[in-house]
Amino acid sequence: MIRETFIAVALTIQLQGGKPIGTGTGFFYTKDEILYFVTNHHIVLPKQKGIKPDTLRLKLHVDPNDLTKNQDFDIKLYSKGKPVWHVHKDYNEKKIDIAVLKLDLHAVQKKYIIKALSGANFLPKKYVLAPGQDVFVLGYPRGLSDTKHNLPLARNAMVSSLYPVHFEGNPFFLIDAVLHPGMSGSPVFTKPSNTWVDNQGNVDIKAGNPFYFLGVHSDTLHAKLASRKEPLGLGTVWYANLIDEIIDSIK
Repeated sequence: MIRETFIAVALTIQLQGGKPIGTGTGFFYTKDEILYFVTNHHIVLPKQKGIKPDTLRLKLHVDPNDLTKNQDFDIKLYSKGKPVWHVHKDYNEKKIDIAVLKLDLHAVQKKYIIKALSGANFLPKKYVLAPGQDVFVLGYPRGLSDTKHNLPLARNAMVSSLYPVHFEGNPFFLIDAVLHPGMSGSPVFTKPSNTWVDNQGNVDIKAGNPFYFLGVHSDTLHAKLASRKEPLGLGTVWYANLIDEIIDSIK
């Protein structure tokens, strides 16, 4: 359900020495009954000089019957000076912009009301996702949200590059969308539909209007001109299966 997906996504505030230095987006993910928080690598370790967050502060719901009630939940990024997040084994080569942080499932569920994505939400391999097909991105542009209910915002996008081809040999595809800073780390989904076409041209009619998790939005591409960079309105989306690959490498 889309309603449940909204509380799987969390506003992510970067703290350095207890002071907010920026915002992003992240989401909960589960595999083998272990809970993780997923966001971009550049959220936990920004490229800007002098900017080095030590904590991610999430705002989470605490009452299933009242979305206006929420509290802060802090994730420390270092333990004894060492980073606690995990990256893909190919990070050094391909700069896969995903960071995965392992959480204490029971401690989180004891106090907070959350939902989590999983591999069960992936787009089945047999289904075709065509260029120009509508998708949506769920996150917090410039930290903006429905602050009363602590909920993210959905932004329209469409598939721009050929899915599931690795664009320029990198494990991401492109979407055509106007996405502001703060949407980094947002999950990207297909639009809900009861009609899906498989790779044999057959049409599957589904009960309800299922939608599927495609990947993690990272940044917006720019064209390098002589004296400046021009935003192209094209965003990168790292494929969802990379999350499982990172988790498997932890084990």
